[in-house]
Amino acid sequence: MEYLSKQRYDEIANELDHLINVVYPEVREQVAETSAQGDRSENAGYREARRIQATTISRIRFLQRVFENSREIDPEALPKDRVCLLSTV
Repeated sequence: MEYLSKQRYDEIANELDHLINVVYPEVREQVAETSAQGDRSENAGYREARRIQATTISRIRFLQRVFENSREIDPEALPKDRVCLLSTV
């Protein structure tokens, strides 16, 4: 279990949203364009587009697993009189 501050949770959510809704569609389009150029075995652009696609998918899956195994912590709800998560000592 990972504990995330509200700020970090929002950063991860924004990155995941950006990857899913902006980056991945662009990469998928680039793969389709380079695929249409002909022989894939000698097409460096196609191989590069597939590499970027694999990296993007990997990052999306990683961030989704982070969300599955994490909880958001509200620093205001934590006790101020003792040391605990997100405490500044």
